[in-house]
Amino acid sequence: VSTPNFVMFSIMPGVRIPLNHRTDVDLSVGYQHYVPTEGNGGSGAIAFKVGFNFHRSTDPNFMSRIKPEVPTRNTGFEFGIEGFGVDEIGLGMQLGYKFSPQLSFALGLSYGARSEKNTEMSLTYFRQPDGQGDMVGEQRSLDYDDDIDIGPFKFFLRGEYRLNNNRFSPVASVDLGYRKICYEEMYISSPLQDNEISGNGIFCRPAIGISWRTTNNSYLEARVGYEITNGYNKIDKVINQSGNLNGYQSNHFESIHIKKDGCNLSGLYVSIGWKRTFSLFSKD
Repeated sequence: VSTPNFVMFSIMPGVRIPLNHRTDVDLSVGYQHYVPTEGNGGSGAIAFKVGFNFHRSTDPNFMSRIKPEVPTRNTGFEFGIEGFGVDEIGLGMQLGYKFSPQLSFALGLSYGARSEKNTEMSLTYFRQPDGQGDMVGEQRSLDYDDDIDIGPFKFFLRGEYRLNNNRFSPVASVDLGYRKICYEEMYISSPLQDNEISGNGIFCRPAIGISWRTTNNSYLEARVGYEITNGYNKIDKVINQSGNLNGYQSNHFESIHIKKDGCNLSGLYVSIGWKRTFSLFSKD
């Protein structure tokens, strides 16, 4: 089922409830209408929204109670999280150490998901031979497009260099690690087995971007790069197993020949992340 692109219009009146001097909760109810960009039709629905609003404190004495900020740490333990997208969508985190105002290293773990579309699969199958060795029925072939959903875990070492120690600074990084495919599918109907596609391997991911020091020791970073990695190999094998292929229960098969093109899993990498430097193991 293909879902068309659409333009959404909404009317959502609501109320804002203060929780404290700096945070409110917003509650809204209204109507949303969807207009497809192609074809006719449209649909609408009643919708509810709940959100939080963060703002400058309304307490006139708030500034006098703020603790003074700690100085910027040049070294120390670092923790970071990031979300990434485009060819692969996922989340990751890093634990590392800041060796200087510019240089840091971290061990990272991430999980993502991607779908490889229009990967062609061909099946060739025939009925079981009779007692004289003659084929009972014709050989048949089927070609079709298939989607492969893969979800790789990635373990990597990240080296990062911040060009200067200003509030805004260009940043460059390189990730080097290992990718472990945790879910692959090339489904063949019962009684034949599912066929896993191996896509494990090492990867290298250079990237550049911008780093914004939002507080003395917290950084918001956006980067773009390219992940270089192996894909999965072509499949060309024969499954020797008798049985009824689902959808063709009246036919008895002896062999099925499976052919599937390989795929390159390298792709564009765009991420937005946050990290913080702590006093743990700091030499400052």
